[in-house]
Amino acid sequence: MAKHCAMNQGIQIIFLGEKHMKEEEKEAFDNAYHRARRFVYKNARPLELAKWQYHFEDGSREAVLDTLACYQNTDGGFGYGLEPDYWNPHSSPSQTYEATEIIWEIGMEREDADHPVIQGILEYLSSGKEFEDNSWAHTIDTNNNYPHADWWHYPYASWWEDTPANRFSTDYNPTAGLAGFILYFEDPDTDFYDLAKEVATEAINQFLMIKDCKEMHVVACFCRLYDYIAEAGLEAEFPMEPFEKRLKEVVFQTITQDVNLYITMWDVNICRPSTFLRAKDSMYYEMNKNIAEFELEFIAKTQLGDGSWEVTWEWGKSYPAAWGVAKNWWKSKIAIQNLLYWSGMMDSEE
Repeated sequence: MAKHCAMNQGIQIIFLGEKHMKEEEKEAFDNAYHRARRFVYKNARPLELAKWQYHFEDGSREAVLDTLACYQNTDGGFGYGLEPDYWNPHSSPSQTYEATEIIWEIGMEREDADHPVIQGILEYLSSGKEFEDNSWAHTIDTNNNYPHADWWHYPYASWWEDTPANRFSTDYNPTAGLAGFILYFEDPDTDFYDLAKEVATEAINQFLMIKDCKEMHVVACFCRLYDYIAEAGLEAEFPMEPFEKRLKEVVFQTITQDVNLYITMWDVNICRPSTFLRAKDSMYYEMNKNIAEFELEFIAKTQLGDGSWEVTWEWGKSYPAAWGVAKNWWKSKIAIQNLLYWSGMMDSEE
């Protein structure tokens, strides 16, 4: 297997392929873990701290849900900067989707559907708020009244162009993921379940037809829709074989495969394998094996002195003080994501 090197500002990343020395790798992980732990305990919001404890310190799901509920409004939707790049306190579909991702992350199952947080989300989504033409809104107008990144501006970011790919992204991020959540947790004997099935069917059909779909966030929403359908045992209700085939193709196309770009263009436009997979048993691993291994070593090599990892994007020129706060919030989220990927890749080694 080829060996790749990339250098910039004194950082040297060496991709060793499968030549891992397991004991050294475990020692490196343990070192990184303790450095990251210090950062998280000093800087994290209570939510990220609860997530850290859940994943790495035998913390409880209920502790995560209790802190998550603090971001939930009385209508069941989520706001208050749950997704740190926009601080709108009002409920929005995208912030609510962020909540569903945390629920997925901590392994909530269908028998947990009566949990108040989940029931609140279903109530918000079934209310019809921010829902039109079988799609939940990507952004909402009140975003503009609070600190936010440029891409969360309503109705569109300044660089947004009206192309089929961009319209597809705004139509189905977060709609595809939310439809999957409903199919998984909603009572099948309801009109709302039927609506979610209709939305999911339409979304998958559009996904199979769209020619240019490489926006990583909408692709991740479709990956989650696939996960929900499979976990719910609803494969017979959807065209899963072509859906899976197309997902694998699009994930490969979306992930940045050129290792040099991780150094020379390490910004919001880089899509990492960990966006879609966290272990070698993922259906996306084989097609992305080389870059997935590279990311593992990249994470190991790029931890900062304070135990965090760099945030690789900026909000733009607006709200510099708020961005400084949000950036620090993101660092704890990134630390958790990186260590989950690292540990998942190690645990799944043969």
